[in-house]
Amino acid sequence: MDNHSQAIDCHDDDVVAFGDSTFKVGRFKQAIQACFGYDFGYGLIPLLNNQGVKIDQAAISPQGNKADFGHWFSIGVPCELLQTDTLGWQGAKVRIRVEVEFIQENTAVPARKPQPQSFGQFEDPEFDADVTLHADIWSDNLS
Repeated sequence: MDNHSQAIDCHDDDVVAFGDSTFKVGRFKQAIQACFGYDFGYGLIPLLNNQGVKIDQAAISPQGNKADFGHWFSIGVPCELLQTDTLGWQGAKVRIRVEVEFIQENTAVPARKPQPQSFGQFEDPEFDADVTLHADIWSDNLS
């Protein structure tokens, strides 16, 4: 996200439209997450290899179970981590998180639903004087 963009806080029941196709935001997020399952996780190994990060497939799935590659995006993939401020290697997991974010396109404030107005916002001095005048006339007739 660039410095001039602002993330929009969306709820799962909000709606997003792509042309004529509309979806609830929650459904769209679920679909994105499902796309990053074992097929993409399995395909990630050769893509990383092309970038010079060579990971043996057996390190991800010792039994060759293709579903294990979906763990990149869920529970994580086992690895070892050597940090500079600790002694020795530590067992760890690496997990890739994908975030769906809606970003405001311009700086204009979106239209909001009108809020109900309180009675104080309808004050009219002439109306108040008229009501007072009629009340005085009515009370004079009671005497």
